[in-house]
Amino acid sequence: MQNQKATEDSVGSKWSLTGLKQHYQANRIPHAPIFAQINDIVVKTLICVEPHMVGGCHKNGAFELYGFDILIDSELKPWLLEVNIQPSLSASSPLDRRIKYT
Repeated sequence: MQNQKATEDSVGSKWSLTGLKQHYQANRIPHAPIFAQINDIVVKTLICVEPHMVGGCHKNGAFELYGFDILIDSELKPWLLEVNIQPSLSASSPLDRRIKYT
C-alpha cells in the first residue's frame, strides 16, 4: 500500500503539476490564478539573476538547469522556498521519476 501511494501524483508534500491541477479541478478550486502566480514568481526570479545567467552561458557555452521549490499555503498563495542551481536528476520514487523524466 505504501508503494502504491508513492506513485500517485497527489500524496505527501511533493506533487506533480498535473496532480495539483487535477486536485484543484476536483475540488472546484480555480487553478489558473495560482499557476499564473507561480509563473510570475519564476519569471521575476529569473529576471533578478539574468546578468549572472547570461554571463555564465557565454563563458561556458552551455545551459543551466534550475529547480524551483514552491510552497502553496493554506490560503492558496504560492511562496518561493528555494531555487536549486544544480538540482538532482536522480529519482528516489516513481513520482520523482515521472516528475523529472517526463
